[in-house]
Amino acid sequence: MRWHALLPISLITLVAGCSLTPKYQKPDVAMPARFAPDRGFEQVQGNVAQPSGASWWEVFHDHHLNQLEDQLSHNQDAVAALARLDESRAQLKAAYGAMLPSASLSASTSNVQLSKHRATYFPGFPNRYTDQQITAQIGWEPDIFGRLHTQLRIAHNLENASQADLRGLQLSLQAQLARAYFQRVALAMQLKQQQQLLVDQQQYIDLVHAKFNAGDATQIDLDQAQLPLQALLENQDHTKQLIALQEHIMALLIGLPATGYHPQVADHLTDMPLPHSLPSSLLEQRPDIALAEQQVEIANEQIGLARTAYFPQFQLGMGGGYESSALNNLISVPSELWALGASAAVTLFDGGQRKALTQQARSHYDETVANYRQTVLNAYKEVEDDLSSLQQIKMQIQHQQQALALAQDQLLQTNQSEQGGLGNHLDVVAERLNADNQQLLMTQLAAVQAESHVRLLQALGQ
Repeated sequence: MRWHALLPISLITLVAGCSLTPKYQKPDVAMPARFAPDRGFEQVQGNVAQPSGASWWEVFHDHHLNQLEDQLSHNQDAVAALARLDESRAQLKAAYGAMLPSASLSASTSNVQLSKHRATYFPGFPNRYTDQQITAQIGWEPDIFGRLHTQLRIAHNLENASQADLRGLQLSLQAQLARAYFQRVALAMQLKQQQQLLVDQQQYIDLVHAKFNAGDATQIDLDQAQLPLQALLENQDHTKQLIALQEHIMALLIGLPATGYHPQVADHLTDMPLPHSLPSSLLEQRPDIALAEQQVEIANEQIGLARTAYFPQFQLGMGGGYESSALNNLISVPSELWALGASAAVTLFDGGQRKALTQQARSHYDETVANYRQTVLNAYKEVEDDLSSLQQIKMQIQHQQQALALAQDQLLQTNQSEQGGLGNHLDVVAERLNADNQQLLMTQLAAVQAESHVRLLQALGQ
């Protein structure tokens, strides 16, 4: 074969080996060496927030929460997201199929009546005839300039994006359920404490009323003793309403009707210490960051797809079969028909549309890069916010523990004074009310701490 015959084949092979898509580079983002530097949270290699293979909520060691989290598969938003993932996988299979030859088989029969007034009418030529056909066609588009491969990579990235979207939704639902659960636990504890406050407050009122009847207390003293009672009753009713609302949220999250739903919960909140270090794999763990990066990759591939519009699109085709006016000689050598051919099409002038679409693809890529960096920066902000909140709550809990210890110590001393004949029972009840209120504040802070822990784990993309 002469060299000028090999030139077109070599040129096609060379072009087919080239990609019109720019080489992808992961957008760079400044990575902090540590989280909350003034509090010393170092980044370490790997994921230290939880044991390998464990779900993030298992760090709370609450089997009631574990059972609820396992029921999130019935959440209808999660079911819809899983369906979207199946859609993207089907699109990926279709993109694979587009790269392969297509084949079809057809059969037809027709009885044709031609007009005698047609332009090609000839006297004596039959105007009515029967036509039988059996044909097969094979077509293939050689991906010379990588258009189909680019579409395949886009479909693959779309599948990855759907997976990240599903993981992000699952993480959001898991965190919502955990927050609702801990609120439900804390509210039940508060309700129990409020009920004890009501008992103690009523006892205090009874003692003041007895002193009033004995002439040892004034009406003002009696009114002041009765004043907190209504507030306690209102707080108790409000807590019951909040418990119902949290149960409704939990029912919705696990795909159950809210009517009559009362889940089993723990009778206390688990204490969880602050982590001493945080994983360096934050960028790989967060689903929203993974989704943003997939969108950058898709935008990069779309630049290459826009560029392929400048080059010809080829089609190879082959067809064959049989055609006859009668069935008895349809499958025979004289009835054979076939065709073999190739085509190429390229746009020569489009008024700048291809250039504009290519520029649009580049601008969209720049947009996705900016969105990716913003997502990363927001991730670090959320981690910093949650660490600051946890540190602040930790300090508040320490102060409240001291206040509770003082209240309990005062109650103990007042009890001892009464037993020694140096005090009275009214002072004991008053100190018990103070201790009950301090315990109620402690429970509220513990609930805020648990919610902040959940937010931190969510921010870490657990």
